[in-house]
Amino acid sequence: LQPDRVPTLGNLAIALANRKRAGDLLRAERILERIVALAPDDPDGHENLAGVRFERGDREGARAAYSRALELLPPGSQRAAEVRAFMERIRPGGE
Repeated sequence: LQPDRVPTLGNLAIALANRKRAGDLLRAERILERIVALAPDDPDGHENLAGVRFERGDREGARAAYSRALELLPPGSQRAAEVRAFMERIRPGGE
């Protein structure tokens, strides 16, 4: 296993996040932070990081990561629309 392989790290982070335990979410967040450092122009890492931060209760951090993912996604894409809709739901006063 080569630890700096983004897909391998991404799979590990998602597996940890899916367990939804506090320690695993924190580990997933740290791995995803490493992923976005290694691949800063890949929206997947930012979007996954946002999801983990949201699960951990860090709405501000989630919004920042979703915002970066949105900058990297094609503007008219379905995925960009989904990210925008989720950002609207998690904005202050959005829920």
